[in-house]
Amino acid sequence: MFIRKKGKCTADETRVLKRCLMRLLEKLFGRLEQTVKDHSSRPEMPSLFYKRLSVVREVLSQQTIRFEEFKVKDLIASIGKDYILPIAGEKKPSG
Repeated sequence: MFIRKKGKCTADETRVLKRCLMRLLEKLFGRLEQTVKDHSSRPEMPSLFYKRLSVVREVLSQQTIRFEEFKVKDLIASIGKDYILPIAGEKKPSG
């Protein structure tokens, strides 16, 4: 019995996957914000948590723009590395 490997996804399949992932990210972010509001009377979370939360918010907005086929000028590449992605061949900012 021969099982064929699935080839590269079509553009339509990729778009569906991206849309599903965007909705999931929006849902998770909404729940995270709701949790922060619900537990506002408790001691504050570490400052790194709020920094990451703002980075996630920015990444979500950038990905929404990119999904609609527009270019993003200052793209954040990673939540953990929130500096702006340099052009290939340039060094990342020191600091």
